[in-house]
Amino acid sequence: MALLARDDVLDVRVSFDSFAFQESDESLVPVAYNEACEQDGFLTAHARRIDVYSAAHTHDAEVRVRVWDAEPETVGQPWDKLEEVDFDSANGDVAIWSTVYGRCLI
Repeated sequence: MALLARDDVLDVRVSFDSFAFQESDESLVPVAYNEACEQDGFLTAHARRIDVYSAAHTHDAEVRVRVWDAEPETVGQPWDKLEEVDFDSANGDVAIWSTVYGRCLI
C-alpha cells in the first residue's frame, strides 16, 4: 500500500501556457525553463525540470502536488489526466518557475 509523503496545494502563476517544476538553484539545471520550453503533451520531462502545460495562456492555477512512496491506488473515479515522467533532483530543493515571473515558490 502506497504511503503519502507530502500533500501541498500551490497557487501557480501560469504564463505563456505553462510553468515548470525545476531545481530551486537554476545553476544545477542544464537547460533552464526560461531558456527552452518544448511542449510534448501535458508534462514534458527535461534534465532536472518538468514542464507543465495549460489550455489557457495567462492565469493563476491551483495545483495539488502529492508525493507518494509508490504508485497509489485510485479511489472512486480515475484521475482526470494521467501522465508520468521521471525527475531526478540534485538536492531535493525544487521550485515552481514561470516564464514571466521566474522562480515563484516552494
